[in-house]
Amino acid sequence: AVGGAVYDITSFLDEHPGGRLMLMRHAGTDASAAFNAVGHSVKARTRLADFYIGDLVVTGRLPAPESPPKPVHVAPATRITRGLLRPPSP
Repeated sequence: AVGGAVYDITSFLDEHPGGRLMLMRHAGTDASAAFNAVGHSVKARTRLADFYIGDLVVTGRLPAPESPPKPVHVAPATRITRGLLRPPSP
């Protein structure tokens, strides 16, 4: 997202002058600061309209759990002997 708008730039990845990796680093994030810091041209800013798919909607964060997760008991490992599962020897 840039400036609250979401863009699907998949078709532009291989054309981007800064390389595909630069775009992928910010995929799925609010890339406004990175986009603005580069100093994109008017043409680049205008071209964003070609990739616009919607507005970013922020709905808040997931609520914190009411209590910490309970520990999970893990049984001792078993050994495989001749293709049969057998409990470990004492």
